[in-house]
Amino acid sequence: MTDFTLAIQQQCQIFSPFLANKVEISSDIFTLSKGKVSDFVQEILHTCELINQQSNLSYVEIYTQRLVQQFDTLKKVVDRCCQVESESAPHFKSKYRFAKNLHKLPASQQIIEYQKIHRALNEKLSWLFELNHQTVDVQKKLSIQTQIKETEYRIQKCLEKLAELND
Repeated sequence: MTDFTLAIQQQCQIFSPFLANKVEISSDIFTLSKGKVSDFVQEILHTCELINQQSNLSYVEIYTQRLVQQFDTLKKVVDRCCQVESESAPHFKSKYRFAKNLHKLPASQQIIEYQKIHRALNEKLSWLFELNHQTVDVQKKLSIQTQIKETEYRIQKCLEKLAELND
């Protein structure tokens, strides 16, 4: 395997989180028009192999241009898919506002702020449980469950700080 092939494989690592995602690319630079991201990455690697096999410089130039176009096109499609997913994903918005430098406040103010934080975290936890209940996609459920664990951890830390301040 050449250094060029290794470099292309390393560049294609940016697509690893999305290999199972199905995408549609309407361009003649790929032989496929629909498929998984992994299929398009394989085609990019195949183009890389074609470049390595060529001895004629004009063919190398043509395949290199194609390789760059394939990579750029796949990157744009994957970025667009990620943007659509992140925009469609629900986000929790708390009605509470908190002090920026909590640790610099007097103890009595810190207690009030930590109580607000505790209420906001409990609201978020309820929202996450509801979202988890409504979600059918396994990947999204796993992501939500991770957020639930993180929120529970933050609630526990908040309660510890409240207990410490009340002593």
